[in-house]
Amino acid sequence: MLLADDMIIAPMHTSTDRDTQPIPSLRPPLRHRSAVHYPHLWPMVAFWVGMALFFAISSVLSAIHFAEILVGVNLDWQMLAAHQMAWLGAAVFLFACSVISSALALLVFARHISGLYGSLLFGLLLTLIAPLIGLLVPQPNYLGAVCAGLVPAASVLYAILNMERFSSD
Repeated sequence: MLLADDMIIAPMHTSTDRDTQPIPSLRPPLRHRSAVHYPHLWPMVAFWVGMALFFAISSVLSAIHFAEILVGVNLDWQMLAAHQMAWLGAAVFLFACSVISSALALLVFARHISGLYGSLLFGLLLTLIAPLIGLLVPQPNYLGAVCAGLVPAASVLYAILNMERFSSD
């Protein structure tokens, strides 16, 4: 059995040209910032695409409901009440929200700084408006109002956490 005191130490070798040559890096060379892929932004893109689809479907359903009301009153605009006309306003508003959400999804996908600020602003507006609408209806759904406020709030927090991933071009 060999003990540590019995070990033979090999003589040190002298330096050669191989030791002074640069060692190739194992990492790939740094690329331009626009070419770097950030997978962390996909949840934000998916959120805004999902919101765009939700708003588009809701807009179509509101327009269909307004058309049913028009058919019921035989196209007489004077007989429509304010709450019946609200369906047309809701359809236009939801369509505008669908266009804004689609634009935000494209801007976030391109990592443009306006996508960040738009996500923050529109997310905060949705955080305020969605629960308020959910609570002002005749039969309020409290769980739905809470979820309607938490989902855009989570999107705002996610945008804040990913601020450095956006370019300032």
